[in-house]
Amino acid sequence: ANIPPATPGGSNRSRNLQEYRFWGEKTFFNENISLDLIVPLYYSTDRFIDSVAEANNPTPLAGQFGDLAFGLKALVWEDEDKAYSAGVRVEAPTAPDFIVDLFNQVEDRIDMDVWYFTPWIGGQWTPGPDWFASGFVSYQLNSGTMTRVSQRRGPNVFRQPTYLFVDLAIGCWIVQREGQGGLTSLAPVVELHYTTTPTNGTIDPGEDDYSSGELIGKTDYLNIAGGFNGTINDDWQFG
Repeated sequence: ANIPPATPGGSNRSRNLQEYRFWGEKTFFNENISLDLIVPLYYSTDRFIDSVAEANNPTPLAGQFGDLAFGLKALVWEDEDKAYSAGVRVEAPTAPDFIVDLFNQVEDRIDMDVWYFTPWIGGQWTPGPDWFASGFVSYQLNSGTMTRVSQRRGPNVFRQPTYLFVDLAIGCWIVQREGQGGLTSLAPVVELHYTTTPTNGTIDPGEDDYSSGELIGKTDYLNIAGGFNGTINDDWQFG
């Protein structure tokens, strides 16, 4: 990402944020219920700053583990042309706290001890042999406030907003060659992803941008994406 300068006349800053997720799932009861586990790894903003040079650099980067996530989902209803499912995902606060430690004295610390709970419902529809659609609605809740401890101003707390996610995908099979070799299916797909905050976060009265209500207030995003899904030899899926 190319980030504008922090001060007038400064130079642009570049950084490459990367995320890797290791995911495993186990099904039960004829594959109608499943448990999953996600282990995230990030190369992102360094959560431990221990030098003046890093404190003056607004975008220090480091590798780190994120919050472990585990979930339960179940197939609620299924017939010939539609299926509905529901579940919940829980994210544990396993990521490190954000700490600024200069001259062996903690200047700032944000305790990242919040759990996240995301219940969701989803459905898939196949109204004909070619067309298909799927949709999901989820709502992310948090367990409470985060605490910021500052040597300059003492402790204060702030709370992140809750998030509502709405996702819709529509596609049409243009290749269907089940049981044959090579490309056995192919479908163009259009996706819409909407994110909003039904409740605003608590505004922390701090002076620093990363704890201001500007970043934890009202959010509305709409993303539109397009691509292809398909299979090769009926075994390998791609998208």
